[in-house]
Amino acid sequence: MKMTGKRVLFVATFIVMIGLMLQQCWQSKSPGEKWLYFFSDAARDYAGAALGPLRGTNAPVPEALSGSNVVVKENYVTFSPKQEPDLTLAFSPTGPPPREDLRGRSWKPLGEGWYVLN
Repeated sequence: MKMTGKRVLFVATFIVMIGLMLQQCWQSKSPGEKWLYFFSDAARDYAGAALGPLRGTNAPVPEALSGSNVVVKENYVTFSPKQEPDLTLAFSPTGPPPREDLRGRSWKPLGEGWYVLN
């Protein structure tokens, strides 16, 4: 099968179209969903250890989460990315964390055990 100019143009157009669709899909995600895409595994592992066997021992924060402020509460852990000061996520295996924001914001479910502060 010979590669003609039309075939090359068709393949290039197809690749560009797929790239544009993937970019639009990524741009439609919220900042919380984007953060979870990259850090959910490390954050879930850390929260599981900090709320479980390492409770009260000041478990070291993994290197992957060094760009976030991590706070361990009684039954949940919050993660606030330093580059996104308005974004606060929480991992809570027992349900939404209690309201703690003075401006009356509430927690919105983001995934299994994950919540984002509205």
